[in-house]
Amino acid sequence: MTLTTISSRGLIGLLTTQAVVPTTTTFFASKLSSLAQVVGGRQGKLLSTTKALLLTQLPHYNTRRNIRSSSFPSRPLSDQQRRAKNSAFFSSSIRSAPTMVQDWDMNLDPVQKKLLEEECIVLDKDDKVIGHDSKKNCHLIRNGDVLLHRAFSVFLFNTKGELLLQQRSKTKITFPNLWTNSCCSHPLYVSDEIIEKEALGIKIAAKRRMEFELGISPDAIDISDFHYLTRIHYKALSNDMWGEHEIDYILFLQKDIQLKPNKEEVSEIRYVNLDNIKKMSEIEGVSLTPWFELIYKTWLPLWWNNLSNLAKFDDHKVIHRM
Repeated sequence: MTLTTISSRGLIGLLTTQAVVPTTTTFFASKLSSLAQVVGGRQGKLLSTTKALLLTQLPHYNTRRNIRSSSFPSRPLSDQQRRAKNSAFFSSSIRSAPTMVQDWDMNLDPVQKKLLEEECIVLDKDDKVIGHDSKKNCHLIRNGDVLLHRAFSVFLFNTKGELLLQQRSKTKITFPNLWTNSCCSHPLYVSDEIIEKEALGIKIAAKRRMEFELGISPDAIDISDFHYLTRIHYKALSNDMWGEHEIDYILFLQKDIQLKPNKEEVSEIRYVNLDNIKKMSEIEGVSLTPWFELIYKTWLPLWWNNLSNLAKFDDHKVIHRM
């Protein structure tokens, strides 16, 4: 990826561009060929039929629909207020923005680019919802900072007590190729995934993403299978452009489940024990994602050794600042 200095006009345009809320769209099979040409043509080649088909099957959400969750703020920010808040957050960074990739969006994998349209849940430091913004804007670094948003990390164990790890795809915008826990993603700003009671929205989002990333059938997991342990607040920059800043809900799940990883998301998977992780990091030179390494070096061994009695470690009041 060639780094060039973006023009001042281009930079200001990039910084002030507002996310376009995705709307539900249906593509027909007859359009796949033209779709492949559109998203792949700038590189002088067609996308594979598989990737083109995957683009048509990505979950789309109309985030302007009414949200009726009793846990949602009674007076959510209007679009005008959200734009003003984000503009104030970004404006101070215009003069000190890092060198960026000109035409950065043209260098992204088309599947990952489409996912950047999803609307994440923007938070204050106490995990209170203050608005929403695109996944792109929630991961762009501005003046060394990233918008704080809600996330989750799933730890899937089999009945032998082994933990499923995944190696993130090389096309991911943050921390590509690094090894991490079973599934990591974000609840979206939609009615069912913003429900806060008993972390229900988080669990619904986790089930959705485990199907998308790991190919797990929706029938294989019930919402009640997830055990919500606690939350951590951390920030980690992946490069000069992309980073993570999340309040991360930790979910445990123990079940034997058939897997079919999505290669757009996951390069490799393996079930491991604690000793395996130590060998991977110390002998094989494997790099771990920042959030997984933090958890691995703090609470994971204790939780892992108490899979049959996790309730005694539940901590839903404290947000652990890492």
